[in-house]
Amino acid sequence: MSGSQSSGRIHIYLPFLLLFFAFLVVEARLYWLQIIQHQAFSERARGEQIRKIEVSPKRGTIYDRNLQKLAINI
Repeated sequence: MSGSQSSGRIHIYLPFLLLFFAFLVVEARLYWLQIIQHQAFSERARGEQIRKIEVSPKRGTIYDRNLQKLAINI
């Protein structure tokens, strides 16, 4: 009977152990990304956020109801 009980305990604890191990793997990865690799990701993000792009506006001519030009693009 004791062999049956220990086998039952293994079946009960095994999913919890696997879940705990998976949690540890995720936590280790988060630690690696957020603590160890913080500087590299911070520099990479800063490089992608700060850039100047000059966009020239394209405006059309505005007409009144008699097709007289009210405003034109210079």
